[in-house]
Amino acid sequence: MSMEIYAVLGGSILMVVLVIIQGVIANRQFDPKDLIGARDGLVLDQGLLGRAKRATANTMEALWMFVPAALVIELTGQGNALTAIACGIFLIARVIYIPAYLVDPPMVRSGAWFAGFLATGVLVVQAFWPG
Repeated sequence: MSMEIYAVLGGSILMVVLVIIQGVIANRQFDPKDLIGARDGLVLDQGLLGRAKRATANTMEALWMFVPAALVIELTGQGNALTAIACGIFLIARVIYIPAYLVDPPMVRSGAWFAGFLATGVLVVQAFWPG
C-alpha cells in the first residue's frame, strides 16, 4: 500500500480512537443512565468532554479536506516522495493535535493544526498540478 492509503486509513483509525475517548470521558463526567437518553439538558460542550468533541469535529473537518486529495493522488498514480512526506506529516500532525487539544499546551495545538493544513495544501496542489 502507498503512504497515501496508509494515511487515509490512519485518519480513520484516529476517528475511531477519538469517538472512544469521547465515550470514556462522557461516562466519567456523567451518570451513564443520563447518556442513554436524548441527553437533553446535559452540558456536553464544556471541560474535557467539550475539548474532545471539538478535537473530533476538527479532525473530521481536516479529513474532509485531506482524504479526497490523497485519494485523487492515489487513483491517478501521481504519488511521489513529496506526497508521501505530506501524508506522513498530516498523520503525525493529527496524532499530536488530538492530545494537544485535550491538555492544551500553549502553541502545540496550533502548530500541529498548521502543519496538517499545510500538508493537505501540498496534496491539493500536487493533485491539480502533478510535478
